[in-house]
Amino acid sequence: MLLAQDSRLLNSSVGRALEQCVEYGVNIVIGAGNQALDACEGQATRVRGVTVVGAMDRGNNIPHFSNFGKCVDVYAPGVDILSAKADPGNPGSRCYVEKSGTSMSAAHVTGAMATYMSGLTEAPPPHEMTRWVEYNSLLVSTMILSQQSPATVRRLYIAGRCNEMSSQS
Repeated sequence: MLLAQDSRLLNSSVGRALEQCVEYGVNIVIGAGNQALDACEGQATRVRGVTVVGAMDRGNNIPHFSNFGKCVDVYAPGVDILSAKADPGNPGSRCYVEKSGTSMSAAHVTGAMATYMSGLTEAPPPHEMTRWVEYNSLLVSTMILSQQSPATVRRLYIAGRCNEMSSQS
């Protein structure tokens, strides 16, 4: 499984490489981007089988920075997320910091996918893992978008809400 950073930073050659990875069965999760733009403008977000994750805050709002649109598969917590911080020169300092961004959201979904896949004998194909994430997401009709885009999905993934996906779903 691969976690890529920001989909808008990925150029067309990286997009082609992602397509090849998906063809070989590598599950890839990427952050939708933090430019408050339509995520479909990023090459990687258009690759079938890549799971694209936008950021959501504690109030079910898509924050001002998160990319949006129909190329985002799901939203996950991505505002004020506790993250590890190393400061070897100052052993008494705090070892965490709060960060915001779609990279935090993508890591959330990547961890959930990895946990689910750890109980399997074989990794499902990438498009099935994207479907699994969508299946285990909550539909949030009250989601507030800072950018108005009617094509934006209103799915929120919260780790720990994992269901087995039947072959009939």
